[in-house]
Amino acid sequence: MASISEGRKNKDGSWSFVIRVFVGNDSNGKPNYSAHTYKGEASWSKETTRKKALSYAALLDQRVAEGISPGTNIRFRDYAKEVIDTKESMGVIKHSTANRYRDSLKKVDRYIGNQKLSAIRPDTLNRMYMDMQKQKGPRTGQPPSSKTILEHHRFVSMVLEEAFRIGLTAANPAKRATHPKVRQKEPNFFDEETSRKILLAAEDEPLKWKATINILMYAGIRKGELLGLKWDCVDFDRRTISIKKNVLYEPDIGVYEETPKTARSVRTISMPQRVMDMLWELLRWQQAEFERVGAFPYENGFVFAKEDGSPMHPDSVGTFLTRFAEKNGLPKLNAHAFRHTMASILFMEGMDSVSVSARLGHAQVSTTANIYAHSYPKRDQDSVEKLEKAFELDL
Repeated sequence: MASISEGRKNKDGSWSFVIRVFVGNDSNGKPNYSAHTYKGEASWSKETTRKKALSYAALLDQRVAEGISPGTNIRFRDYAKEVIDTKESMGVIKHSTANRYRDSLKKVDRYIGNQKLSAIRPDTLNRMYMDMQKQKGPRTGQPPSSKTILEHHRFVSMVLEEAFRIGLTAANPAKRATHPKVRQKEPNFFDEETSRKILLAAEDEPLKWKATINILMYAGIRKGELLGLKWDCVDFDRRTISIKKNVLYEPDIGVYEETPKTARSVRTISMPQRVMDMLWELLRWQQAEFERVGAFPYENGFVFAKEDGSPMHPDSVGTFLTRFAEKNGLPKLNAHAFRHTMASILFMEGMDSVSVSARLGHAQVSTTANIYAHSYPKRDQDSVEKLEKAFELDL
């Protein structure tokens, strides 16, 4: 059974207890012990810290009984790499998410990479976040945004939560750390007049780009979902498109296919007849090009493909939209703005959150409601008018 020291008061007012855990006998039959220092918060009393240290000691005893090494010398850097690689290989996270985590690890490594997991405290992370806010990036000359620091915090918390889950640490200190607050920005969207101008201007574009703009506007799908669309997911009889794939780009592997962002991102979306007519015309043109020069081979089946049948690079959509906007005197365009526009207009027209969320493929309806809260004032005014009509008095 683990033993615990009398306790020592630290300069910051917190208390520390040394825990000695029996981990077995060596080859000569002599007992081996593993030492762990449990440091409490400055706001905790000696007795509170002692009780938590005893709980941690019991957890360490349990781990030893299960044949798991206490692992007090594990560094954050090494454990984080292991967690990322394991989650990616097991399919728990996508490759793009794994790469984002690796980028975060590079950013936090100078602060906590070499620290033992058991030595990381909330104030350790608080100091890291405060220092990050002062560091200027080499390219922008500006410190990282609060959103970026929050992403680093979430990564650190994920790693430390995993360490806590398997008993490497007594708690997840990131849960008690204070990260920068991120203010919710209103999504970038176009009003109905601007949306009509965009659609009218698209009439003069080549068929592929004309269809691109119309699908983005009417379906509100993500850029990767657009490029992952295949002909066997286009139902001309039912006038629907089905989202089953996502096309992404990562520097280490190039352009590749992936499953959609979440389980609810796999969905079927109804489309207007005019957009289905564009797709039919695009399909006929691709078939004619295949017959003529062997371009756009059907076995790959991408609706938006390069001549060899492979999917287009995701950046190509943004490049086109930038040139298209400049040529037609339109505001700055990006694929996600079409998504915000569709959702905002549907809300303003009175569609319920559940239906809009399903069309967008959000994992939770609350996500949809929070993002598009700006659409509610108009609906609230409509509510007042309906109430006035219902309660109209003949005075």
